[in-house]
Amino acid sequence: MTGPRFSVVIPTYNRAEHVARAVRSVRAQTFPAHEIVVVDDGSTDGTADILDALAREDGPPVVALRQANRGAGAARNLGIGAAAGDWVALLDSDDAWLPGKLEAARRMIGREPGLDFIHSRCVQDFGQNFGQDFGQDPGPDGGTAAEPPLTAEQRCDPAVLLTGWHIKTSSVILRRDLLDRIGGLFPTDLRTCEDFELFWRAAIAADRIGFAPEAGTVIANIPTSLSRDETRVLPRLMDNVEALGRVIRWLDGRAGSARLRPILEARRYWAARVLLTRAARDRRFVEAVRWLRCQDLPPAEIARAALSAGRGVLNGENPSGL
Repeated sequence: MTGPRFSVVIPTYNRAEHVARAVRSVRAQTFPAHEIVVVDDGSTDGTADILDALAREDGPPVVALRQANRGAGAARNLGIGAAAGDWVALLDSDDAWLPGKLEAARRMIGREPGLDFIHSRCVQDFGQNFGQDFGQDPGPDGGTAAEPPLTAEQRCDPAVLLTGWHIKTSSVILRRDLLDRIGGLFPTDLRTCEDFELFWRAAIAADRIGFAPEAGTVIANIPTSLSRDETRVLPRLMDNVEALGRVIRWLDGRAGSARLRPILEARRYWAARVLLTRAARDRRFVEAVRWLRCQDLPPAEIARAALSAGRGVLNGENPSGL
């Protein structure tokens, strides 16, 4: 079968009970993947045995790699480096694809040869009940934003994509040469938000973005997801500020900077404000202010965020996520 060669990159860490489902969802695609590259990020739960068994099953070949535990960003980078396809499709090991995901991408690429960034509509998986639509995006406290769902056209506009958490990792497919020209893959020193740091750069640099409105990805909602770890709320909020700052610096001097930089700066201000609100709740406010001073935020911006955070605490705000 001719068409784009999709290399599917799946990082996994202690997800032995989920990774087989992810791999089999790729093998169930109506348009076959070129290969499935699974990177075991130092698992200790029998993941290696599961991958050995999957490699013996029929379907697109499974390339199993292993590294010491370094995080999802480093695992994805290793997988991308080993991938042979001209497109890289990302899938987290606790998520899954619906059967038409790659076929929809193939059709889009055939209609619009200039595409180099594709993402698709997702549905939420609560237990075994697939089908709750991600029509709205999570707000800064992990709840649902009040804004109406974005249109398909808006989801192809980088200015809109930069305003929120509108890109789901397991829905993203990137042309290989786009990754080659954005100045680096996933940052490995961020444990969270490393995916959005790359996606924001890729959306800005993309010649054309495509969005598949039909559901293609099932996003897991499991208790052990990193995004639900209450012990890492402050580090996640700090990663968000850091990721936004890096993209702002990367954007300097590039086409579209005048239009897009204010969007990112407004998001960074709000991220700092949310961080300070949670830090005040955790009695780590002074520590958080000192950290922000090292992030190239203007002092006036930090002061404004601190005052707003104080009002938020008085109003009972207690941010728990992104």
